[in-house]
Amino acid sequence: MTKLNTTISNTVTKVRALNTDNQRLTFVSATASGSPFIGHEVCASGDSYFQNLDQAGNNSAYVFHPNEQGQAAYAQLVRQAIGE
Repeated sequence: MTKLNTTISNTVTKVRALNTDNQRLTFVSATASGSPFIGHEVCASGDSYFQNLDQAGNNSAYVFHPNEQGQAAYAQLVRQAIGE
């Protein structure tokens, strides 16, 4: 996850540097200290915020996508990033 976060963060920085119209683009880490995802990662025992393999049934398209709790956690991170 660290490598993916670094790649995304670096890309956001490069896009922001292209021109001043891109300054609203912001990288928000879902794994940073204090994140609501801490302890609720993919395959976490008990309370994962993601659809895990055992929940896929016959539809594997949604494996590793956020469940309702995960969507709420992402919304919390976005609200924090935009200052709500």
